[in-house]
Amino acid sequence: MMVEEGEMVCIAGPNGSGKTTLIKHLNRLLKIQHGTVEIFGTPVNRKNRRFIQRTVGMVFENPDEQIFFPTVKEDLAFGPRNMDLDEETVSKRVDEALELLGIMHLKERVAQRLSFGEKKKVALAGILAMDPRIIVLDEPTLGLDPWSKPTVLETIERIHRNRTVILTTHDLSLMKRTERIILLWDGQVRQEYQTYEDFHEIELSNVWSSEAHGIEDMPGPR
Repeated sequence: MMVEEGEMVCIAGPNGSGKTTLIKHLNRLLKIQHGTVEIFGTPVNRKNRRFIQRTVGMVFENPDEQIFFPTVKEDLAFGPRNMDLDEETVSKRVDEALELLGIMHLKERVAQRLSFGEKKKVALAGILAMDPRIIVLDEPTLGLDPWSKPTVLETIERIHRNRTVILTTHDLSLMKRTERIILLWDGQVRQEYQTYEDFHEIELSNVWSSEAHGIEDMPGPR
């Protein structure tokens, strides 16, 4: 499996197919047991950990796993400070990330008192403040209310203008915005679709319902 720089790629598949496990290997949240993973030609390993952490930013499905500091401002500043940036640059990156997501009004708020949707945006802003070349999003629209979801979808498209975006999702409206869909099944790449039209709702339904019958029952591309 290969992702080109500048692509927005969706990794799809039923629950338990290995989507989250796969993306956690992209910045060494999980140690690689078999095979190799490379980011811009650099192997993902302990030796290259600092480069990988600066290059690949991951936003978890549950924002509570990613937000640790009392206020939004402090949480967003943590990553840039760990990159040894000066305080002026840190402050600038924090404000730019908040502006991009339209959440400047949350800057001084207590992070744990935010709504789930607000926490999702803060977690994403924390990664954006580190300015990675690759953004990895695990189910970015899961749990969002109808008012928050359009904003997050628009933000993902803005992020993609100058970054590579890799995401997992079951959200069809988000799949439609991606450039390529990679279908996982039982930890293996089963099929790649170049357009959403090849991976439409009817086929998606068939693929998901095939889980009970085994991999051989899965339909191919249309």
